[in-house]
Amino acid sequence: MNDSPHEPEQPGLNEQVQQAGSAGVEDLSEPTPDYDYDTEERDDTVIARALKKSVAVFLVVAAVVAVIFAARDWFAHDGPPTTTRAPLQVPQVPKRPEADIPRVPFSDIT
Repeated sequence: MNDSPHEPEQPGLNEQVQQAGSAGVEDLSEPTPDYDYDTEERDDTVIARALKKSVAVFLVVAAVVAVIFAARDWFAHDGPPTTTRAPLQVPQVPKRPEADIPRVPFSDIT
């Protein structure tokens, strides 16, 4: 069955191919019930739609939580915080001892 004189004929090659097929190696050239090439686009469309809906729900929940926190902080404060102050007192000037003017004699040296 081999026309080439340089290559020896391999007995049982068909048997090896059949064993490989039955050993878990799948032939993807034929559609199987588990995988269909026609449904691949529909699966991608369904996944994209589910992802978009999940992102939309996440954004809505995040917005609701942000509004709740903002409203809680907005309504919790009645105004700026007030502090109690002590009554004002007029500063008092300390009493100093009065200095006497020294008596210096004047002498003309001209």
